[in-house]
Amino acid sequence: NEAVKSRPHHHPSSDTVWLENRRTQKWIAMTGGVDIEDWERTKQKQAAKLKSRVRKGIPDAIRGIAWPHLAGSSLMMKNNPCMYRDLLATPHAPCEDTISRDIGRTFPKHHLFKDATSLGQGALMNVLRAYSVYDPNVGYCQGMGFISALFLSYMPEEQTFWHVVACLNQKKYGMADMYRPGMPRVMEIMWTFDQSMKQYLPKLADHLDAEGLHPTMYATQWFVTLYSYSFPFEFVTRVWDIYLHEGWKIVYRVALALLTVSEKTLLDASFEKIMEFFRDLPTSVRMDTKIDSKGHMQVQVHTAEVLAVALEIPLTTKQLTAWHDEYQSSQTPH
Repeated sequence: NEAVKSRPHHHPSSDTVWLENRRTQKWIAMTGGVDIEDWERTKQKQAAKLKSRVRKGIPDAIRGIAWPHLAGSSLMMKNNPCMYRDLLATPHAPCEDTISRDIGRTFPKHHLFKDATSLGQGALMNVLRAYSVYDPNVGYCQGMGFISALFLSYMPEEQTFWHVVACLNQKKYGMADMYRPGMPRVMEIMWTFDQSMKQYLPKLADHLDAEGLHPTMYATQWFVTLYSYSFPFEFVTRVWDIYLHEGWKIVYRVALALLTVSEKTLLDASFEKIMEFFRDLPTSVRMDTKIDSKGHMQVQVHTAEVLAVALEIPLTTKQLTAWHDEYQSSQTPH
């Protein structure tokens, strides 16, 4: 299968095209191409340069190569050449009816996923069905559909499956615990995000608490789908670039950055206006706030600004690990 193409349609200037081509050539020169061995060598010998370039954004033309290499899913596929075909051949899959029902709800406005005859729906059904057979303890959860559809926009179907396997099961990502029955990790993530707000945005944390807003009321989808549910494509892919290379830290940093650039607006708002704000936030495009004719807050932020702010927030993996240990300890009967 060819990768399902779903990049936004736009007409960049010749300068933009030239710069993007130049960046792509730099990446190819740095990594040596597409071979697993070349990428492993780059990760080891050019770690600082790779980290810097990932944070600036992976060129769109090579994301379909870069993401599987960063996550290790290309090696998984190489080591298991027949498994995906065998999984697809399994006659009965757990959650098959649920998956079929949800497929049409995954990016329903996107031409690739909007109806049963769309190119994307068949591939997405195959990937999710195969995963439910591969890992029956997780089976299927709706959030998995959004990340799988995102991957399909860059990768062939079989590579997408292995990329889902990597993101759900490798310790660096551990997304399977978000999707297991009961979604155990989601509560920990929300608790951790609450702690990070109290540390880095204490005034806003107090205000939202006073207005009766807990992170579960506005941020759950941010984390469960890693922003892929409703945020703009360019924003989502930039977050995923960094996430696949560095892990969970960027997901929290971006959430904190979204609140940081909007803090002044939120501190002046009551419950209803805050909920409007969070409802409209994913479709934001600029860095200012204006009031529309109906009095609704239209908060507008810019991808580059949010990511710049996010990367300045001094949240560390060490701190996240400490909060993880604290949460786990609180859940263990003494």
